[in-house]
Amino acid sequence: MKNYETLMLLRTESTGDEVTFLENSIEEKLSKVDGKSIAFDKWGKLRLAYPVKKQEYGIYILARYSLSTEAAIDFEKGLNSFFRIKCSDFVMRSVMVRLEGEVDSEYKRPDAV
Repeated sequence: MKNYETLMLLRTESTGDEVTFLENSIEEKLSKVDGKSIAFDKWGKLRLAYPVKKQEYGIYILARYSLSTEAAIDFEKGLNSFFRIKCSDFVMRSVMVRLEGEVDSEYKRPDAV
């Protein structure tokens, strides 16, 4: 099993219900591919380096999990489709990367606004 993380950028108007929906949906998608969640970390509101969809600020959320290499490709495609179809109102950007080595559940994050 390899470790991965997905960083999501949400609109500042996103509600707690939308964040909970996002977390539950990722957990559900992981369980379908025999993945294991490591952490779901809400970073808070941060200033963006450049405007994204006319937004100066955004809410960052980091999800860390472990998957088999074969399942990661299908998981990423499904997650990207999920963001485009069901979460297009509040998820502005997302990126998934594979992590090298051991993964801590804690992450040194920037200070929120």
